[in-house]
Amino acid sequence: MSNFINLTKVQVLTLFPKGKKQKRSILLLGLLYFALAIFIAIYSVMFSVVFCMMDATNVIPAFYYTITSIVILVTTVLKTSGLLFNNRDYELLTALPIKTSTLIASRLTAIYLMNFFFGVSIMAPALIPVIFIAKPGALFCVLYLLSMFIVPLFPLAISTFIGIVVSFIASRFRHKSIVTIILSFGALFAVLYFSMTMSNVSEEALESFSDAFMNLASTFYPPSILYNMAFDIEGMNLLYFVLFVLLSVGSMGITIAILAPLYKKIYTALNA
Repeated sequence: MSNFINLTKVQVLTLFPKGKKQKRSILLLGLLYFALAIFIAIYSVMFSVVFCMMDATNVIPAFYYTITSIVILVTTVLKTSGLLFNNRDYELLTALPIKTSTLIASRLTAIYLMNFFFGVSIMAPALIPVIFIAKPGALFCVLYLLSMFIVPLFPLAISTFIGIVVSFIASRFRHKSIVTIILSFGALFAVLYFSMTMSNVSEEALESFSDAFMNLASTFYPPSILYNMAFDIEGMNLLYFVLFVLLSVGSMGITIAILAPLYKKIYTALNA
């Protein structure tokens, strides 16, 4: 456990370069991210109010869960592989008596922390209008806030494997960064196009925003159905909430279990 905590601290610190010029850049970047978080929070509140006025309150949890997951999925694909298979400290860390699973878990945790704070800026403000307009129970509010710690796990697990595939393809080209970006966005647009063409939304569903959104979400991001069934404004469904937690936590456990025995081979293939 101590190795995991220490490795996570080191990994987080490596995300913030040292030096006066770098610190100024980090400070400026931090201010920009803070302004972006405020901007996102304002829009989350505004859209949440609109949903309440449309009498579509029940779709709010699933809507913000889906949006947060998609954004995390897309943004994490571009950086997961690079952080997981960082060749600057690979030889040093593999020489130490540290389990490969611990090393992978610490690096994924560092990425998780970045995604968590971003997800909070989207999901937390959306709850404010719901509390004053829909007046859900205390259990709903508490579990909704707790779920924000769980939300980044599933998209992080998916983006890890997508990122490895994208990085492996890009490593065979001369301009790796450009190829990585093109492949990542190409995969995103392909999924969006497939989802839009395969989702058969009926005319009756289009008349109701809630039904139309959940129809699309079920095709594009099925876990949102489980989240929506757990978070009902009129009453929480604890069974579906537990299933959501198990799915999210289990996906990360499976990811670490798969990558641990293959870590050295993947590293060698990516850096060959």
